[in-house]
This record gives sequence, structure tokens and C-alpha cells, in this order.
Amino acid sequence: MADLHLLEKLPSQRFVVAAWVLSTTTILVSYGFAVGLGHVPAPPAIPMISDCAVQAPERYIFRIGIITVAWMDFLVTVLMFSLLRLLRGTARSDYAMLTLSFIASLCLAGVGAINEKEDNPVHTTCAIVFFFCSLLYMVMVMADLISLWRAGNHRISKKSVAVKCVLCVVGTADFAGFGVGTLLGSETVQAICEWCGVILIQFFMFSCQLDFKTDLFYGTLIDKAATPSAYDAHTGASNVNLKRRAAARPVVHVPELTGAGAATRKAVA
Repeated sequence: MADLHLLEKLPSQRFVVAAWVLSTTTILVSYGFAVGLGHVPAPPAIPMISDCAVQAPERYIFRIGIITVAWMDFLVTVLMFSLLRLLRGTARSDYAMLTLSFIASLCLAGVGAINEKEDNPVHTTCAIVFFFCSLLYMVMVMADLISLWRAGNHRISKKSVAVKCVLCVVGTADFAGFGVGTLLGSETVQAICEWCGVILIQFFMFSCQLDFKTDLFYGTLIDKAATPSAYDAHTGASNVNLKRRAAARPVVHVPELTGAGAATRKAVA
């Protein structure tokens, strides 16, 4: 039997919004506790985000929230992966994007789990790898969406492409600024770039709702035995279903092959 992982009836836009709300709330609440209890300096001083996750009780809020966000962000990238393959078929970059997003999510969870006082080298390494892999992922997705938009794919909007281009350009400049701040030994520059970087990455994830639109993903399936030819054949069938159901409730299907996958598709159709 195929090795399948199913996310059943997942409303994509709402999930993206939920991930963004949780990440923003986690950081702001942790910052509020840290400032209110005198654990970090109050404005106009700008602490590193990680400084707001060192002492109790904010470190518990930060750990639970950020680790959950890391999982949710990875799930958003899996949904984007499925959407891109549906729109343009398979590409060599597919699993590179998934690998980058997985590493970024794993490192984000590491940032949440290990604060700088517990193990600064591990915490710092996780943070840098998170930013770097996230930026590469953002650029790769942006390039794919630009190609689809230029090819006349009406699913991809000009607004989505423009937003992601701006976020990628500013994100690249921000990452470079963080490097400059590190070389100069300026904690203020590093802190500003860290806050901006996190905001940019989360807004990029948030912008994915422009691409998902009102889709209801009945299932995101990963099959170890799947082949490009099998996927392409299913994509053709899925496009027929999309046209047939578009008026009532747009649905995006992703690979379901045989056995449990086929049964699940039939049950929810």
C-alpha cells in the first residue's frame, strides 16, 4: 500500500491566516511580557527577538508558539508545492523548495526551543540557517509564479507576483544588512534586521492566500512511489474536476494514486 499522509478538508486561506496570526501574536505577547517585567529595555531601545524568550514566563509562550508556527509554515509550503505542481506540472526545483522549507522550519523550531542563554552557538546557527533557507525558498517560489503569470496563467494574479517580488528584494537587502551589522558589531542594526526579516518572511507566507484563493484542499498527499508520469496523468483528471465544480466550490486535488488514496478521494468528492 502506498505511504500516504493526508490533510483532510483543509481551508487553505484560513490556515495561512491562522499561521500568520499565531506568529505575530506569539512574538508581540512575548515582547510585551519581557518589556513589562523589565527583562528587556523598553522603547525606543530595540532588543533582539530572541532576547524576549530568555526568562519566564515569556520563554514558555515563545517556545510553544514558535514551534507550532514552524510546523504550520512548513504545511503552507507543502500546499504551495501542491499548487505549483498542479499549475505547471513537475519541475526539478520542486523537492529543492520542499527541502529548503523543511530545513527552515526545523531551524525555526530550534530557535524557539533553544534560547541564546542555554546554547548561543546552536541558537544563532538555527537563526541564520532559518533566514537563509527561507530567503532562498521565497526567491524560488517567486520565480515560479512569475513564469506562470507571464505564460498567461489566470490563476496567478499580478498582485501576488508584485507583493512577492517586493518582499524578496527587501528581504535580500535585509539579510545583507544583518551581515553588515554583524561585521560592525552593532546589536541595534542586527536587532532591526532581525525584526524586519521575521516580518518579511511571515508576510510572504501570508501572501500565499492570494494564490490559494478560495480553494479547499481535500487532501495533500505525499507518495513515495509516485512518479512524474503518474502525477501528470492525475493532474489532467483534476483539471476536469476543477472546471466541473468551479461554480459551486473550487477544489484543488493533488496526487492520490491507488488504495487508501483513491478511497479517500471518492469519499470526499
